[in-house]
Amino acid sequence: MAAFLDIDEINIFNEEGYIVASTENEYIGYSINKTKQSQEFLPLLHSINKNEKYVQDVQSNMYGKYMKYIGVNSLDYHKGFIQIGLSPERFSHYEKKIL
Repeated sequence: MAAFLDIDEINIFNEEGYIVASTENEYIGYSINKTKQSQEFLPLLHSINKNEKYVQDVQSNMYGKYMKYIGVNSLDYHKGFIQIGLSPERFSHYEKKIL
């Protein structure tokens, strides 16, 4: 799916803040509370606004990979959110296309 969408990662967080599905198998079970970098997405878990989103600056993730993460609330009525990850190179590619 990530390759089809031309992104690097897809992570699905449940209402408790755990990754329950991911394009990166080692991320499954990861808690949003584990690092400051991932805690920036906590407001998405508690928001009742289904249009809520968060775009993070490029930074190192828990595995030392530099990524730009974007999170959006689930479009259905379940709590949790969907997060996509873009490498700085891929993000730069999209940025050049848009600007």
